[in-house]
Amino acid sequence: MGLRQVAPQDDSGWKAYHAIRQLVLYELRGRHDYDPAHPDDHTVGNFPFLYYVDHLPIGAVRLDLSAADPAIATVRMVAILPQHQRRGFGTTMLQALELFAAGKEVRELKVLAAGDAATFYERCGWKPGKAVGNGLLLTKSVAAS
Repeated sequence: MGLRQVAPQDDSGWKAYHAIRQLVLYELRGRHDYDPAHPDDHTVGNFPFLYYVDHLPIGAVRLDLSAADPAIATVRMVAILPQHQRRGFGTTMLQALELFAAGKEVRELKVLAAGDAATFYERCGWKPGKAVGNGLLLTKSVAAS
C-alpha cells in the first residue's frame, strides 16, 4: 500500500485537503478558526499537497519557498488523519516532500512543530532549534537531487 503525493487540482481535492487540516490541526486541538479560503494556499511559491493511500486522502501539507532565499523552504500544516497516524505515513510524507523540495533546489527545510510533534521530526532527522510559543522550530538539510 503505497503513499502518493498529489497537488489538489479540483474541488474534491481541495475539500479533502482542507478537511484533513481543519480536523487534525484545529478541531482536535479545540480550535474553530480554520480558514479554508486563506490565500497562502494559492500563493506563488507555495505548494499544497494531499497524500493518498490507494484512493483515500489521509494527509496534507504545504511547502512554502522563501521569497528572500529560494534555497530555504518552510513546511506548514502537516496533518494526517488520526486513524492513519503511527503507521509510518508521516515519515513517508516528509520523505516525499524532501524529494520535491530538492527538485526545487531547496537546501534547508524549516518547520514550526507543535510541542507534541517535535519528537517525531527529531526521529526523522530534523534538528531542534529555539522554542517559539508552544512550538519548536526545527530544521533539516536537504540533499541535492
